[in-house]
Amino acid sequence: MKWFVTPLMFVLITGCSKNKDYDERSVQFIEELAEVVAQADSDCDKMADGVDAYLTKHLDLIKEINEYEEQHPKTEEQKERFHEKYDERMKAVGIKMLPTFNCTSDKKLQKAMKLLKTGQSLPEAQNPEAQPEAQKPEEQK
Repeated sequence: MKWFVTPLMFVLITGCSKNKDYDERSVQFIEELAEVVAQADSDCDKMADGVDAYLTKHLDLIKEINEYEEQHPKTEEQKERFHEKYDERMKAVGIKMLPTFNCTSDKKLQKAMKLLKTGQSLPEAQNPEAQPEAQKPEEQK
């Protein structure tokens, strides 16, 4: 049985193919992130704050993983070996990540999750209501 993968987890686990150290670091990273999500349970605001804080703290690692992924895409054989090695751990991660489905429409969490793809700090991730001056509704009269 394959484990359940959220889009958030996919960003990390598909990278780091040729260096086992990167695979292990990616799995440890996502396990820690899953723990942040699990602690928030279905409190979307708490989850967004926790995810944002965790990802912001690890921006250098995210950048490193994303760069490695671009330079070393996984082959099907490498993906299968990854599944064989990390299957049980990733199943546990999948269970802990289930509360993210309660918050899929949460703008604050969506912005925090963008840190996984970009590896760059997003000031609006802390404040989803923040908009560029020209886009504020009260100024569009």
